[in-house]
Amino acid sequence: MAMDNEITSAAPYTGPLEIQHRDFDADLAVAQMEKRAVFLGKIKVASLNTLGNQDFHRLDGKPYLQGTGCEKLKPLWGIYFRDVTIEPSAAEIRRAIEDGRQVTVECMGTAGSRVTGEESVFIGTRSSDDKFFGGQQEKLGQMDAGHLRKAAYTNFEVNAITRLLGLRNLSWDEIQGAGHKQEGVGASVAYDRSGDGSSLSNKIWKMILDLTGGDENAGKDMLEEMSAFAGKEGNQVPGIRSFKGVGEPRLKVIYGKVKREWGKAYGQDD
Repeated sequence: MAMDNEITSAAPYTGPLEIQHRDFDADLAVAQMEKRAVFLGKIKVASLNTLGNQDFHRLDGKPYLQGTGCEKLKPLWGIYFRDVTIEPSAAEIRRAIEDGRQVTVECMGTAGSRVTGEESVFIGTRSSDDKFFGGQQEKLGQMDAGHLRKAAYTNFEVNAITRLLGLRNLSWDEIQGAGHKQEGVGASVAYDRSGDGSSLSNKIWKMILDLTGGDENAGKDMLEEMSAFAGKEGNQVPGIRSFKGVGEPRLKVIYGKVKREWGKAYGQDD
């Protein structure tokens, strides 16, 4: 006869759940879940207190954590990644771009926190249909492949970290409760998504991403720096971090500055 702790090949028991778990303490289980819920809530508060206004962006009126904030939280909560894959390959992406085909890059891997003990599989994607990767500039084909793969990986990291730490669907009350001012959170860069990617703002942003290796946060910093100028009275007019509401005359000036820097970096004089 099998001992109580012996594993046998008998068919699994299908009787009432309370008989299978006759030693189960429901009150203890509920108390443990409530304790963990409090713990996870404290993780969110501690995370938000660690971040600054620049680590969030505003999209459709709601706050979202962006890549810079996730980078700060990785060491704080012992975030790790393993078994990460990015498909398709850079060569396959380049062939798709040269053939004029749409391609979606998917980054998948396991992420977890050594502090909370949470671990799961996450996915990040980026499509060549996104307008700031659009356009048919043959000389940039190889770089587009790199940008797509890097953007997919960044989205994978952000998706994993925000889910592991409970930082999705943030509210302005939570942001302000951590000492961040709503008006201090900038809007996402606005793109012209109605055309074919040929607008000045799209051309500027594409060159900036080339110069920053596809890093969108560094791109916003560069845009802000290169769009600042001295006013007629000698005062410094601050730069922009979004193209929204910017008129064509100013865009032409910004385009000229960015094009010169891009030409220096890639040996293009046109």
